Amino acid sequence: MPTSTSRGRRWRCPAWSTPISTRCDIFAGSDGLAAEVSRHSGGGSPLERLHRLREYLFAEQGFKGNRDDYFDPRNSFLSDVLDRRMGIPISLSLVLIEVGKRLDLPMEGIGLPGHFITGVRLDSTPDPARSFHGGAILTPESCRDVVSRALGKRVRLTEASFMPVGARQFLTRMLANLKAIYWRKEDWSGQWR
Repeated sequence: MPTSTSRGRRWRCPAWSTPISTRCDIFAGSDGLAAEVSRHSGGGSPLERLHRLREYLFAEQGFKGNRDDYFDPRNSFLSDVLDRRMGIPISLSLVLIEVGKRLDLPMEGIGLPGHFITGVRLDSTPDPARSFHGGAILTPESCRDVVSRALGKRVRLTEASFMPVGARQFLTRMLANLKAIYWRKEDWSGQWR
């Protein structure tokens, strides 16, 4: 299995079906995006860096949610998301988190029921951001509304709903999404790539 080193960390990448990901240069793309944000922001407070990051990724670079074909498997392959500037909430959150970390922003994934968001910890509690919709900052009430729409019923979110997910949970959820996409398309060979 090929490996890649990014900022002192070693990443192992499976040989997915897309050519760029077999080279495992995925996180190098995050380094390049972060360098561009830094070059244009000149540092600043964490809040200023966050706003510059959101502006750069979603307005200038055009990262967006794939509303036309949400269940396209390419929305879950990070290499394709970086190339196409399009994904689903969890893959766009991963881009936002990885670039944000390179800008010393304390970012984390939050796996709400039926929807994935990014948490930015500028003080003691995470401020939720919705990467599928341009990195919009959310209130707990708007998170409840997003989850209610995703699940088709009113929900009550508690403080525990906003707990960050670990790397293993993040990966498990991404792989479960991808498996469900292939299952939905009845692409049995895609499940085992």
